[in-house]
Amino acid sequence: GFHFLFSIGAFLAPLFVSWSLDHGYDATEAWLVASGSFFPGCLGLLCLVCQEQPRSRSEEQGTHSSLSKIVLLTGAFLFAYVGLEVAFGGYVDAFAVKRLMVSEVDAAHLTAIYWGALSFSRLVATLLTPHVEHVRYIQLHL
Repeated sequence: GFHFLFSIGAFLAPLFVSWSLDHGYDATEAWLVASGSFFPGCLGLLCLVCQEQPRSRSEEQGTHSSLSKIVLLTGAFLFAYVGLEVAFGGYVDAFAVKRLMVSEVDAAHLTAIYWGALSFSRLVATLLTPHVEHVRYIQLHL
């Protein structure tokens, strides 16, 4: 579910930039305004982090479970996966302008199409996940 929301934001940002470019604004100004929309969420997360966090049973007992290895491996996988996804999303814009010789507005539309397709696939995955065996679901994605 959260990946879907992430991709919706990534879908809307290039559309906002293309709209700004169509209306004579600089791309840097458009990205600054779009990135400014993250400020309230970052402030809210900062407030949550500064509060005292509840302790789990394993932390209270001082034991480390094998679950921490799974969490670390999953985090490393997601780091690489999301890194590749975001790198391609950022590169497709520059590639379209430099190699395909399209306008910056059309390149922003191409980026929005990429993120829109990714958003749609995540929405479908979110709706299908409760109805599919989890091991099979992971195998299909790999």
